[in-house]
Amino acid sequence: MKPLLFAFLMISALTVAQSTSEKDLLGSWTLQVDLEEQIEEATEDLNFFERILARSASGLATAVWESVEITFDFKADQVLVLTVVVDLDEKETEIEELMWTLSKDGKLFIEDIQNDKVQINNKGYWRLIYGQWIAYDADDTAESHVRLVRKE
Repeated sequence: MKPLLFAFLMISALTVAQSTSEKDLLGSWTLQVDLEEQIEEATEDLNFFERILARSASGLATAVWESVEITFDFKADQVLVLTVVVDLDEKETEIEELMWTLSKDGKLFIEDIQNDKVQINNKGYWRLIYGQWIAYDADDTAESHVRLVRKE
């Protein structure tokens, strides 16, 4: 019975991974980051006073983050237009054109950003789970608090 169950699970996993295609990706997506969850996870091993300090600072970080909108606009020919809008004292918009690739097993890779203002190295990848692109680190650990949600 166990070999049959294992075979079924493997076939199901392969079917899910192979079912992701370019049409599932094309269009506009908004980056959502659950800062509170991330800070809570990051402060679990701190002592009481360190945790209070870190979590009080998280309120400021959350307030700033609410003024930021990051849009990923995936286009054909593996072009990604990344738009960052920051609306603090005055509204600022930065647009960056990147490249993306979608592997045969459904992993989305986005090239690194290297310019005068921003440098981000994308060591991980994204995977489509229940209609949202979930970030994964290089060790294949899901970063469930970081996701792309299709823009309406």
